[in-house]
Amino acid sequence: MKKSIFKAAMLAVLVAPVFTACEFDQYPTTSIPNEQSWVKFSDATNFNIGIHSYIRGICGVGWYTSDLQADYYQPGKGYLNNGGTTYDWSFTSRDMGGMWNTMFVAINQANNFLNNCDKIPVATSDSLTMAQYKAEAYFLRAFAYSQLAIRYCADYDPATADTQLGLPLITTVDVNARPARASLKATFEFIKSDLASARQYIQNTNPASRELVSTQMLNALEARVDLYREDYANAVAMAKSLIDDSHFGLETTPEGLFSEFESDEGKEFIFVPAATPEDGASNYGIYHSWSSSDNAYSPFFLLSQSTIDAYEASDIRRKAFFEKGTVKQINTVVNDIYLLNKFPGNDALTKTGADKEHTYLNIDKPFRIAEQFLIAAEASYRLGNTSDAQNYLNTLREARGLVATAYTGDALFKLIKDEWFREFIGEGQRLDGLKRWGEGFTRKGQAMQNGDLIMQANKERNIELTVENSDQRFVWEIPYNDLLANPNLQKNWK
Repeated sequence: MKKSIFKAAMLAVLVAPVFTACEFDQYPTTSIPNEQSWVKFSDATNFNIGIHSYIRGICGVGWYTSDLQADYYQPGKGYLNNGGTTYDWSFTSRDMGGMWNTMFVAINQANNFLNNCDKIPVATSDSLTMAQYKAEAYFLRAFAYSQLAIRYCADYDPATADTQLGLPLITTVDVNARPARASLKATFEFIKSDLASARQYIQNTNPASRELVSTQMLNALEARVDLYREDYANAVAMAKSLIDDSHFGLETTPEGLFSEFESDEGKEFIFVPAATPEDGASNYGIYHSWSSSDNAYSPFFLLSQSTIDAYEASDIRRKAFFEKGTVKQINTVVNDIYLLNKFPGNDALTKTGADKEHTYLNIDKPFRIAEQFLIAAEASYRLGNTSDAQNYLNTLREARGLVATAYTGDALFKLIKDEWFREFIGEGQRLDGLKRWGEGFTRKGQAMQNGDLIMQANKERNIELTVENSDQRFVWEIPYNDLLANPNLQKNWK
């Protein structure tokens, strides 16, 4: 029988990894039993290294999958049904467990630290460092739960949140636990409580320290969480604190914007996890799939023409996020096809001897200042503060090369939603936005860059698919094995 993800995640933290070779001969195995791992301050430091690794590891989980569900792409003729069930919305509870698994492993790592760190005697000289460690563990747990809540729970409705299904809330490491799902209200309250605890302990208040958990990161996550839970006033306040911070800003040229995404550093980013070639990074080659033998790109999915057309000629993102290349699908080769090049690869992450030009390794950057402008614009609009919504939106639009708008009402809201579409392609925000707005979508199958490259069979299930806002697959199902192993978990789908 397969283990549930809960049990596997908890077992993973009960035997702590050895970080220092000099401690190997204290124990006869390659790992230290968990109860013997919390003795001195260096143990806390070693576990904190793990916390940083898990924060980095969960930053970009689900981005490609959720974008594939939406309306950016079309399958190439050679896609061989890779990602097909995601794209045509026929996926099952057996298909969407990766994110659930990854997040709960991270949550249990945070729990392991928080449950045990106070066992270690801490010298006065180390007390502030330990406080920062605790803040980072609370942040990790809040961050992981926030992503799970957005993907595996229905859109938050303040009127019914106390009866909506939330998540199993875990604060200990117990392999025999069979937790039920809390309400969605309790889930978001738990996330907010962890953020408050992180604020209690946080020591890093320097916005220039983009590789470390900081007050600014807490503000960015809280702004996002409060947008989803419809606490619009606090969402604006948190976003504004970052918008007003001179350490962050918007690029106004295609070269500047491209350079920031390429190098994984710059004023656009609130947090960029530290990484080296040995640490690994996200491989965004799936958007290119370069073939040296064909001297062409063969991605499974291509940008639709309607996606390209969403970016005006003056929009700096059109040049910064896309490039033209030669594309091959089966035996058809076409030049000048747009490819997503938002993640062109950071040479500093490429191992010696690798093909730097076609190794698309970048660090996932989960918090950007552009998101804060859009959170502030959307939340201000929801509050009825039209002038503020226009100002936040126009600052972003003008930075990206678009004209300011004087629109109000539904027309203004549409522009805000359009900017979410354009700004966050490739970053997993599209499906979440549609769910938040209560909107479905229809793919524009007739708008192809080149029809000879596109798989056009069963159009109504693929490139011309219509998805209603009531479709249950806007919310991912809990993995099959967990539903089987834990009878206390309620399903999302009927």
